Amino acid sequence: MESLSDTTWDVVIAGTGIRQSLLALALSRSHKRILHVDQNKYYGGTEAAFSLEEASKWFDESQHISRCALRIEAIALWKNPHSEGLGSSRSYTLTLSPQLVYCRSAILAALVSSRLHTQIEFQAVGTWWIDRDRPVEVSESNKQNNDATDSHSGKGYAVAQPSGMLQKIPSTREDVFADDTLAPRDKRALMKFLRTVIMDPIPDAESNQDNPVPSALTTLSAMPPLLAQPLLALSMSYDSPGTVRTKSVVSRIRRHIQSVGMFGPGFGAVMPKYGGGAEIAQVACRASAVGGAVYVLGRGLAKLDEPRVQSAEAEASAEASAEASVEEVVRLELSDGEEIKARFVVGSAEDFPTGYIEGAAWKLNIDLVKIVHSISIVSSPLEHLFPPTAESGPVPAGAVVVYDGPDHKTTSGDDSVSKAGPVYMVIHSSESGECPRGQCVIYSSTVSSSEASEDENVQRLDDAIANLLAASPLSDSKSEVLWSLKYRLRGRPIDSDAGPVMSSKSARVMLFPVASVDPVFDDSILDGVKDIWKRILGDEVEESEFLKFVERTEDDEEGL
Repeated sequence: MESLSDTTWDVVIAGTGIRQSLLALALSRSHKRILHVDQNKYYGGTEAAFSLEEASKWFDESQHISRCALRIEAIALWKNPHSEGLGSSRSYTLTLSPQLVYCRSAILAALVSSRLHTQIEFQAVGTWWIDRDRPVEVSESNKQNNDATDSHSGKGYAVAQPSGMLQKIPSTREDVFADDTLAPRDKRALMKFLRTVIMDPIPDAESNQDNPVPSALTTLSAMPPLLAQPLLALSMSYDSPGTVRTKSVVSRIRRHIQSVGMFGPGFGAVMPKYGGGAEIAQVACRASAVGGAVYVLGRGLAKLDEPRVQSAEAEASAEASAEASVEEVVRLELSDGEEIKARFVVGSAEDFPTGYIEGAAWKLNIDLVKIVHSISIVSSPLEHLFPPTAESGPVPAGAVVVYDGPDHKTTSGDDSVSKAGPVYMVIHSSESGECPRGQCVIYSSTVSSSEASEDENVQRLDDAIANLLAASPLSDSKSEVLWSLKYRLRGRPIDSDAGPVMSSKSARVMLFPVASVDPVFDDSILDGVKDIWKRILGDEVEESEFLKFVERTEDDEEGL
């Protein structure tokens, strides 16, 4: 077998996360010599999917690998000592990237144009629920419809709801009309908002874009504050109602509503079967290998010696000279000591040599957000969370529950709001291929509040899951957590912009920005991949050709 050092690679890509894998895919038909390496012995990096044994091994290794601290940190691994309900290790596929994909997402169009859609099975994400287990403000118009004991508190009524009450969040006209818990006045306000939110531009957007959500939504459509929080849940924002700004939340709610019905009745989001985002990354890598890319797992970048940037005059002079010197290349050393050369090197911070990232003048000017995550295997299927999406719609494999815990309530006596963000729980049924039948997997996450300790932030996840299981028809101790993994993720704030980061020494070394913490697939990933793709190929391609491939013929594959 030819040594890696015998070739001057056109592109070396470090890491097999979604962005690196999509870049390799985009370059796969450019006739470039591509070497794709990963320090790990598995695909996906911080977006990987694991069996139980692999997850346990990942947890142990992450305690000792300093690179992981750049992006992801394992916190705790727990197995229920009182239950033997776990299946075999290989019967689980637990993903670090359970992001939802909206039906209008650009990634779906890219997967179709690149011919990958036939290799990935997408499943419907059905109902959005909100879990309210403490007193909440109730609008005056809806007060008469509540049978619970009321206590007057000024602007509204605090109604003690039973622990674990799940409320379906209406997001379509049909949902609104079918919701018997809404008073007629609230239905009219909600319908008005749904009509308003899909308009572009949004009326009064300029005057409202800097207002906290509850007051701005009330201004937009005379909506009672009680309805604002469920709608905020549709935005999948980690911020509390007092910190989210209208411009951001309305655009995200619009995305949700406009996606409903695109691929089938009653749902607007999908998820890849068998491992979420990790499945997209692995399928992209397989397609890149068919295109000629060379894959090496278990060997990462240990050293990087990049050339200095030449001035424009020097470059022009070198091009004009008949005695032009050897082409500028980047010299690399892999973790096993093998030395290689490349014309371009691309990766993410966690896949570059730690000393290089710390010593180079990278312009990583962005404040990172910390999100606490947990992956929990539950002993029951929680079938009540997965009703058919519509009368003729599919039975979904995913559902979303938003925990509106006690630290997240607005007060009815004044305008103050808690700064604690919501807990999002994305539940995958066994139809996702991630667990055995009779069980489900709960992926929960919340922002790591600076006002709380690490233990308190983690406890919010546990409280949310306990509350959800208490609301289950199987709450008579049959529904329990069998296994859980908790970790902390650092990333860019939701909806923040960040293009690729260039080395201060050479334009031949490019770094993907820190990924977003968005629980929904971030379409700006494609913009960053396209930017680097254009920098590598230059005038060889048109921008319109990005991830648009004709179907391969048998002759094409035989010639590889």
